[in-house]
Formats: sequence, structure tokens, C-alpha cells
Amino acid sequence: MKKLYFAFIIILSITLLSWSGGYTIPASGAPGDTRACGNSGCHASGAFDPTMELSLTDLDGNSIERYLPGAEYLVNVTINSSSTVPPSGYGFQMVCLDDQQNPINNFTDLPEGVREFANTGRQYVVQSMRLPTNTVTIPWTAPDAGSVTFYSGGNAVNGNGGPGGDGATSTSATFEQGSTSTKDIQNSILKTYPNPVTNVLNIEGETSDVYQLLDTRGQLLIEQKAHQMDVSALDAGVYLLMATTANGETRVKRVIKN
Repeated sequence: MKKLYFAFIIILSITLLSWSGGYTIPASGAPGDTRACGNSGCHASGAFDPTMELSLTDLDGNSIERYLPGAEYLVNVTINSSSTVPPSGYGFQMVCLDDQQNPINNFTDLPEGVREFANTGRQYVVQSMRLPTNTVTIPWTAPDAGSVTFYSGGNAVNGNGGPGGDGATSTSATFEQGSTSTKDIQNSILKTYPNPVTNVLNIEGETSDVYQLLDTRGQLLIEQKAHQMDVSALDAGVYLLMATTANGETRVKRVIKN
């Protein structure tokens, strides 16, 4: 009997420790998820009373409300606690779906302490260790998918080796697509050089084309017909060059500024 008891304790301890490396059952709060961070014995309510925030920013940290397909962004997950005693660590799980609940599996270059797992065709990202800070930032490539929603569950933990006395929460955030599409980018016959560019961008296109340079927020920065564009005053980063032809067709090229 003692052997069985100790075997149970060992198995339970391994299970509890594995939770700190991220729950591999869908628990983000998205439609179709089978669990949640605060039920099924996982991270029961405690004194931390956490809340979550989800935001989308460009690579320069500017807040994004409408994304441009093909551009690179950062998804920021923040877990806040109102407790006077700070948590000893944090955890999260996140997934992205379109408005038809199809998966948008575009999380890339996962940072240290974050891993991914797949379930029902969805790409979930989750901590691979107890996170020491309450904010984690995940690179994300924007799709050509219309409205997308990020769903995330999170917890603030006391680090006692078990799920009791922790705090759990969840949230979601929806973002609309801007005007250009990935098809425009992929099928673009625009040629630019050098790319990456430091000072002057050379553009090969029709003489009737109107060229617009936009940042990843969709803000128009430069508009001209000339085939040489002075970008020396712009900050380093990713931009989109959009050409509108005489018959109204749109072509898009991604431009990197050094």
C-alpha cells in the first residue's frame, strides 16, 4: 500500500510540474476548446484575481487596429493582478481564428519560454516554463482572412507546486483586415531595388502608376508617380509599397528599410 501511495505522489508531482510547462489541452477560451485555465482542477481561484489584455502592435511598438495582410506584427499578452502579494509567475495559452472559426496558424519565431502545440488543426502557443514576468510578446504574420480573433487564457500562480490558490482568467481581441491582400503581394509584378533600402528606392512599373508607401498601420507616408522614392527620413522597419494602375488594379510589394 505504501508503494502505491508513493507511486501516486510521484506521478502527481510530475503532472503538476508539467503544468508549469504549459497545458497541452485547448484551454484558451476559444470556441471548441474543451477546458479552461480555471476549471478541471487547474489553477483554482485564489487571491490574485488576475485580468488579461491582448494588443496588436507593429514592429516599432505602435498600436494596430486594422492589419495589412503579409505584414509582420507582435501580439502582446499581459496578465495583471490586483493582489498586494505579487504572483511568483504567470502562464498563458493562445490561439487565433477567423470569423468562421478557421485556424490562423501564423505565430512565428516563438520567444524563449514559449512553445506551440497542434490540436484539431489549430496552432496553440503556450508557456514552456513558468513565466517570471506578466507580459509575453509573440511574433505574428498577418493573413488575408478578414476579421480575426485572438483567444487567450492565462493564470497568475503562487508557485507552491499545485493548482490551488492560483488565479485564472481569459480574454479575446478582434482585429479587422486593411485594404490590401496577400494575393496582391504574391502576384505583384512590381520590382524594387535595393530591398532592403537605406536612402533611395528604385521602382520598376508603368509610367501611369501611382505609388503609395504605407506603414504597417496602413498610414500613408509617401505618394508619387516618380520611379525613385526617397525613404532616407523613414525609420528602419517594414513598409508596403502599393501601386495603383490606370485601370484601377492594385499591386503591392513589401519593402524593408535599413
